[in-house]
This record gives sequence, structure tokens and C-alpha cells, in this order.
Amino acid sequence: MEKISIKIEKATKLKKKVVVQIKGGLGNQLFQWAHGYSVAKETNSNLYLDFSFYESKKNGSYNDDRDMELSFLENTISGYQRTPFLVRVLYFFVYNWRKIFNRLFLKNKENGSDFLIKWRGDIFLFGYWQTPNAWGGYFDDVINEIHNSIIKVNQSKNDIHQRYNYGIHIRRGDYENDINKLTLGLLDIEYFRRVLVEVDCESVLVFTDDIVNVKNSLESLGLGIDFHYHESGSGLEVLLGMFLCRNLVLSNSTLSWWGGVLTGASVIAPNPWYQNLNTDLSLLPRQWDRQKAIFLD
Repeated sequence: MEKISIKIEKATKLKKKVVVQIKGGLGNQLFQWAHGYSVAKETNSNLYLDFSFYESKKNGSYNDDRDMELSFLENTISGYQRTPFLVRVLYFFVYNWRKIFNRLFLKNKENGSDFLIKWRGDIFLFGYWQTPNAWGGYFDDVINEIHNSIIKVNQSKNDIHQRYNYGIHIRRGDYENDINKLTLGLLDIEYFRRVLVEVDCESVLVFTDDIVNVKNSLESLGLGIDFHYHESGSGLEVLLGMFLCRNLVLSNSTLSWWGGVLTGASVIAPNPWYQNLNTDLSLLPRQWDRQKAIFLD
């Protein structure tokens, strides 16, 4: 896990805090940071991150090999704070009560895990907040902060944008488990084949968390395309690579979404975004080319 080293000026210590729980991969982390950042700006508060999820993971509480990767946004963060025990207990009971109520009375399998809890003047945020609507009027601020931070990280960027006109992101990993496959949906390689047939490209840079199987699938299509595979397992390095591509073909993942939003490139995205979950329409910019999704059974 990357460490965040942040200096706190004396004048800012008097401000209230917005503490956002960080968990999941970089795509989820960015949505959580974005909501916390927006709430902090709206309430004139300092933003703190609670990434104790990753400490629990290392202790064996969670089976997740991803790390906290938000250190490149450290200029927007005042520090780290673990959410107080009583606030975590309150969230546990409210979250589970809502889950039971939804399933018994609303017949709704979506848990609704996004919560804002005020405690002693501070604000604590739990959940995923996977919608730009959660940013209020701070959409441009959020995008600019991430964009400018990526530019700084990428000072020594390579010539991916000169060698590859197209980048394609194929998400596998935890999308292959039964629950995610049923709800989020695992895109069939046929979806990517149809898209690639329609675009004019001789070489494609492939981002994936399963290089061996994806490579076998793509090479068996016989499209005459020169596929190159991005080797990094880091979410941030994948995002940096996507950031340098002129055109992107996305999977239905949050990391893919951020790549599409940040690149300013021509984007092709699956429609619907998820197989069996309601999709916030603000997730899908109008300028994106939405191609019919094909999900694996």
C-alpha cells in the first residue's frame, strides 16, 4: 500500500473533517475520493481518507489483492483517519437494516450501500458513490484535479499515443465470480470482436487483468490485428496507459470508465453498461459510442 505523506497547516486544523472510506480497486477509489472531495469543498472542510480496508485485507479479513492507489492525489487530501468505532457500528446496523428492508418489502436485490453519517460535526462517507451526480456542481473540479495529477505523474510518458491509435480494456478477474457475472455482467469476447471489426486499426494496445486467457481469445479471432499487451498489474499504471490512447474500447468497469472520461478520446462503450443492475445515466456521456453489449451466460 502506498503511503500518503501530507503536511497540515495550523490554520486548517480548525476546519471540520470529511472522512471517506476507501476500498476496492482504483476505479472505485476514485469515485469515493471524488464524492469526498466534493462534499469537503461544499462544506469548506478538510478531506481525510480511511483506508483501513486494506489493513484488514492484509490481516486476512478480505480476499482482495488490490492496494490503495490515491497517493497521486495527495495535494487534495489533508490526511488519514480511521473512522471512529461507534460510527462504524452505526453504519453496520443501518446498512444491514436497509438491505433486509429492500429484499423483504421492495424485492430489490441492490443493497444501497452509500451512506453519509454526521458525527460530532464531522462527516463520514461509506459506499461506492458510482455516479457523477454525487459530485454536485464540482464535476469540472474533480476531472481537472485528476487530470492535472496524472499529467504530473506522467512527466516521463512514453510514446504509446504515437504507436497505438486504439486501446482496449478487457476486464476479467472478480467479474468472473458467479455474483458479479450475474449482476455486473462479464462481456463476451464476441462484443470486442464486433467492435474491432468496425474500426480501422492495425494495432491495438490491450489492457487486461488476465493476459494469458485474453491473449488466447483475441489471437484466435483471426482479425489480422497486431495486439500488444500492457504488462502492469497496477490500476494507476493501466489508467496512465489508457490516458495516452487516442481511442478506447471500454469494458463495464469503473477503471475503464475513468479511462474513458479522462482521455478526451473517442470512446466505445457497452450498452447496457451492466447486465442486471440499474445504471445511472450520468455514467454514460452522450458523446460515447454505445455498442450493444454481449454478456457471457
